[in-house]
Amino acid sequence: MSDGARRGCRVADEDRYLEIVDFTLFFDHFVFTPNAENVLEKEIKKEIPVSAGIELVVVDMSENVDFMG
Repeated sequence: MSDGARRGCRVADEDRYLEIVDFTLFFDHFVFTPNAENVLEKEIKKEIPVSAGIELVVVDMSENVDFMG
């Protein structure tokens, strides 16, 4: 949102996140992780944690605001 669009609106300073889904996907796959010498090592993993959510932003629209000017 641009600065002009926020003019006249009050946005809450507090961040709120709503988690929609949280699960673990199981399958064998390779990942590359750096070791102590910063060299990539191939490693097999068996699962991937998955989490999806949205950020809630509270905006006070009770005032009559002209967003275009």
